[in-house]
Amino acid sequence: RPPRTPPPTRVLPKRYRTPVVKPEPTEAEELYEVEAMLNHKNHRGERQFLVKWRGYPESEATWEPEGKLLGSCSELIDKYLKETTRPQFSFARDSVVEKIKGMKTRKGDLFFEETWVGSDGESSHVSNSEMYKHAPQQTLQYYEEYLRGLVPKGE
Repeated sequence: RPPRTPPPTRVLPKRYRTPVVKPEPTEAEELYEVEAMLNHKNHRGERQFLVKWRGYPESEATWEPEGKLLGSCSELIDKYLKETTRPQFSFARDSVVEKIKGMKTRKGDLFFEETWVGSDGESSHVSNSEMYKHAPQQTLQYYEEYLRGLVPKGE
């Protein structure tokens, strides 16, 4: 009689797998030093950073969850975010919108990208409610122009 073969191994989809908990590195294991943050993204509700490791080329950069980096890299993360994040502007007294350049949604909220008189063309983002409160005419005019672009001519 031939030997009995075990049944094929079934691999569960990722959502059903138990996460593997990695132990903290010991002194015998090599520690890597972060040189810079190159990019960031949100992955399944968690912010991740593309990390350039000291002594390694950019081609070997890896995506790391923010929680894994916070302790030792807080200053690098803050510096990176300060350099790359566009400022969100709140209407100051006597602020005048020069031009609305576009609109975006972030986490379900609508934001306008605009330039301000005296801002030298630098843009910022303002919430939909702030725009309606402080620049209702320009907001309505932008919506009308946006809708005209969606409707084919002659209809």
